[in-house]
Amino acid sequence: MLIKYVSPEILQAAGFNEGEVSLSISTKGNYTSCSVYLSHITYPLDQKSVNIIIIEAIREQKDRIHRDWFFGTFDGPELGELSGCAADEYLRKVKSVLKRPNRVAAKNLELRIQELLPSE
Repeated sequence: MLIKYVSPEILQAAGFNEGEVSLSISTKGNYTSCSVYLSHITYPLDQKSVNIIIIEAIREQKDRIHRDWFFGTFDGPELGELSGCAADEYLRKVKSVLKRPNRVAAKNLELRIQELLPSE
């Protein structure tokens, strides 16, 4: 559903896999499902890399379905480069994005991603 709110060009520039869900996480609380979109950007000049996490959390309220969006980042390698305890820590950081201060309006997702893209 991310492709509905973010242009294909921005998704591609940020390294998102055509807006496809990277993984699903289970949570306690109001959300019936949470889809996670992962990307990883490397800034060669700074020798730094950033993980971009977008979570689409679905909840039902009074026979209606609501989508809440959460946006977060953290430094470090991408999930595919990790194993064992390091991968568990990565997933803990992903789940930590699912907090109220990280909630964003769907219409602001593209801008939040654009702000992280390396300047050319």
